[in-house]
Amino acid sequence: MAIYLHDTPAGVPAPAFYPSSERKSVAFALIITLSTLLTLLSVPAAAADRFPIHRTDAVSLHLGKVETLRIKDIERVAVGNDDIVSTSLLENDELLIIPQKAGDTEIVIWQTGNRKQLVRIQVRAENPDKLARQVRARLTPFPALKVSVRESLVFVTGQLKSAKDLERIQTLLGKELMQQVVLQLDVDSVAVVRSALKHITTLHVESSDDGIRLTGSYAPEFKNTLETVLQRYPQVINLAQIDLAKMKSMILIDVKILELRKRNLEQLGVRWDSSIAGPSAAIAATGTVNPFFRSAVDSNGAAQIAAAIPVDDTNFHSSVGLLTNVGSRIDLMEEAGEARMLARPMLSARDGAVATFHSGGELPYPIVDPDTGKIAVSFRSYGVKLNVLPQLSYEGKIMVEVNAEVSSIDSSININGVPGLISKSVSSTINAMDGETIVMSGLLANTEAESISKVPLLGDLPLIGALFRTTNTENEGRELAIFLTPRIKFLDYSGEGASSETQITELEKLGERVSEKTADMDWVSRRIQD
Repeated sequence: MAIYLHDTPAGVPAPAFYPSSERKSVAFALIITLSTLLTLLSVPAAAADRFPIHRTDAVSLHLGKVETLRIKDIERVAVGNDDIVSTSLLENDELLIIPQKAGDTEIVIWQTGNRKQLVRIQVRAENPDKLARQVRARLTPFPALKVSVRESLVFVTGQLKSAKDLERIQTLLGKELMQQVVLQLDVDSVAVVRSALKHITTLHVESSDDGIRLTGSYAPEFKNTLETVLQRYPQVINLAQIDLAKMKSMILIDVKILELRKRNLEQLGVRWDSSIAGPSAAIAATGTVNPFFRSAVDSNGAAQIAAAIPVDDTNFHSSVGLLTNVGSRIDLMEEAGEARMLARPMLSARDGAVATFHSGGELPYPIVDPDTGKIAVSFRSYGVKLNVLPQLSYEGKIMVEVNAEVSSIDSSININGVPGLISKSVSSTINAMDGETIVMSGLLANTEAESISKVPLLGDLPLIGALFRTTNTENEGRELAIFLTPRIKFLDYSGEGASSETQITELEKLGERVSEKTADMDWVSRRIQD
């Protein structure tokens, strides 16, 4: 199809598809459109001619060395970070680059005709080979790691057994080397999972083609730990079974519940300093020799030695040992009536299980059944009640949750023939080591008494009667003290308790040690008597 942009010559008929007036309008519109397109297409070309830019490959430098670039027609140079490199324009179209410190920056070079070049500069602190040798020397505890140099960079590659190894590597390299080294390390997931579950001795962690496989069994208390590991490592396949009947360690708890006077609470214990003389060493000799008498000696250990020396013997005699008058005593106020033992149970509980003790009775009282309206009898216990929940940690520490209550019948309160109860309770969670005694105490009762001593008649006189009488006020508190001594009965490697033969052997060894100590004391006694 042809479009005529000028008037049709005389004698030539116009095309039939456009009227004469419309052809001029179309031609004018086409001219405007073509002009606009040519203008738009020429703008990027002009911009490209005005701002040409060329990117070159990165240049790697080391401190202490310089580099020159040969670039023609250089007009000016701009450095992104002049703290890292500095430049100087030389003759023969050469640009001198001087590294200042380690880091990365860019240099823009303008050339004749508004051309630009962008040069990326990488400055390394040391020669990479020398740096690699330093890294290898620092990482000698990890011989399986590989240290290599690629593109003027030092790479450390390999596999670690745990995240702690990565922390140790960072510590060995130090902050300065860490900034110049690229770490490409993978942590061995099997080793990490095995380390996280190492306290579950019945679990087996193995590597398989489809991931990490768990086999064996585990106790219910390890369920949360296992779920946490499974969430963190999705590649772990759990084939282990929960063991509901797994043998666990037993905890023996020796409990003493006493009621004592508050003022005497501090006297509980063993008075070693005032009751035991301790080891004794002595030497004795007769100073004045005659067949009738000897010089007097004091009543310490030397007197017992001197008593065995003949009167006319002038030789020195010595002895070292324990005195036979050792009088260590436990100051238990129960013997003097100052304390009352309410209960002394010996509880045995499985690790994580509750042990319950109750010593007392049950008090009946009537209640109304809301369904039938009839009167029924219910019971409420009183006396000494104790609930203990021991839990054993992996380090051998014991956490004990204790709930203790001491109650008695209160005859002063009587409702419809049913007496009331006086109750005191204590609840706490304590930490203890094997064989360590913990004391819990609380005020049980408080009694205040007042007595007056006076001179008859004179003590009753007004005003001056106070001079002839004395008032004594006594305030006494009764203390509830609970002594708990937990002891652990550990399981052996097979998960079972000690066998009867093992227990008999231990008892025989204990008997032998007691016999040896008894024989030693008998020898000391005979030595002193002789």
